[in-house]
Amino acid sequence: MMTERYENESLEHLVRRRLRYFKEHLTDTIAAYLDLELLSCDEVRNEYVFRGTPTPWMINFHGTLHGGMGATFVDQAMGHMAFCLKPGPGICPTVDMNVKYHRPLFAEDPVLLRVRLVSRTKSLMHLSCEASRAAIPDKVCISATGTYYYKPDGKHL
Repeated sequence: MMTERYENESLEHLVRRRLRYFKEHLTDTIAAYLDLELLSCDEVRNEYVFRGTPTPWMINFHGTLHGGMGATFVDQAMGHMAFCLKPGPGICPTVDMNVKYHRPLFAEDPVLLRVRLVSRTKSLMHLSCEASRAAIPDKVCISATGTYYYKPDGKHL
């Protein structure tokens, strides 16, 4: 797959290449619709920041981002990192996610997604994510934790 890590490739380069691949080749997927952009990548601290912009179709009748779409944004950001951090070819589906809503997000208002690798074992990765409005980055709107299961290639779920 075009999104596997090349030998000696930096994590930042892999994430940017993977996001570009989704945008160019998988145009009818949730990854393409969310259109995440990597803003920073700190491999030493295992912290990554993405930006995404909710579009009008993601909004509920109150005029705020639908809760399920908020969960999708944080799951997609954590899932990108889990996939990019996996130890070899394979998949990393979400096996558990907990989401808390603190403040609303809005359409066409950029969202910052701060993802951090909390811990990992041979087959599980635990990540956390905080989503905030880009205009007010210190006020968390959504916080989440997720567990991702590494399943090597050649083995089906």
